[in-house]
Amino acid sequence: MKKRGRRRAARAAVWNELRDGFVKGFVSTGLLVALRDAGDSRRVLRAALQGGTALAAASVAAGAVGRRAPTTALAAVAAGALGLCLVDRLSEAEAGSADEAAAPANH
Repeated sequence: MKKRGRRRAARAAVWNELRDGFVKGFVSTGLLVALRDAGDSRRVLRAALQGGTALAAASVAAGAVGRRAPTTALAAVAAGALGLCLVDRLSEAEAGSADEAAAPANH
């Protein structure tokens, strides 16, 4: 019974670190980029998502190191890298579809 309680507490700590890290990274990066590139909302959103993803992964990894859970730390770093790749791919796909819609049709 004690093991189950410890696991549940560890899982809750990871989710809290993930949530808090993402929100802090999303807001802080979004504000900084908006200050520099106020007119480009897609760039601001992309950077905010990347900042949130990176800080969430770093928060979970740091918490895992503190709890002496190296597997969780490595998984957080890998998940963060995957998340950054996904944000990048989605933003490239969005930019490509926007370029296609704006381009005149050649008949």
